Amino acid sequence: MKRRTINVIVLLGLGLIIILFLFNIIGFQRIVSSLRKLNMYYYLIVISLVVGGSFLWAMRWGIFVKKTNPEVPNIELFKMMLIGQSVNNLTPIVKMGGEVSRVYLLNKKFKIKGKEGFASVASDLTLEFIVDGIVVMIAMVLLLIFTNPPTWIFIAILIFALMSSLIIFIIMDIYYGLSIVNRIVVWICEKLESVKKTGIRYLRKVRSFPRTLQERSSE
Repeated sequence: MKRRTINVIVLLGLGLIIILFLFNIIGFQRIVSSLRKLNMYYYLIVISLVVGGSFLWAMRWGIFVKKTNPEVPNIELFKMMLIGQSVNNLTPIVKMGGEVSRVYLLNKKFKIKGKEGFASVASDLTLEFIVDGIVVMIAMVLLLIFTNPPTWIFIAILIFALMSSLIIFIIMDIYYGLSIVNRIVVWICEKLESVKKTGIRYLRKVRSFPRTLQERSSE
């Protein structure tokens, strides 16, 4: 059995153990009782919204996939998305295996190289992070305006906002080829010999990303 397969099995098993442990803390009887009280119509609405959201997500991902592989059907992308989300929900760390599963399925079913598959997933998640980050920061500003949270919450929000802004800035810098981050990395490598190898490795990986992302996000 391949090592990758063993790792997936171990992660899935660990995820199931964690889920069962949490269910045991809450109480299986309490969970079952709550489900029985739930209005079935509302339950169906929630399921429909979740499935619909997954379908739209698959269509968005398909924009990047079909840029170089237009033969991939939308229904297959939807199936891969559902499998990826299932793996994400079962693994202990979010997106630990779901995104890799999508890349694997693209290669298995349509012979799409791993590099191209990862490029489509990375492009999709990068744009998603930018939008989500902006929405979250707007929500945090509104929270501070209309409420009076404790100091520790304010500090946590401030740290999160700064980190999100930094990540978005790095993404935009790489995308538009501003090279601001590159110059900072080069300067740090010149000053600190201990991080030189890591910095060079980063620069090599980043150089090909703007072209890939622009090719897949352009119409």
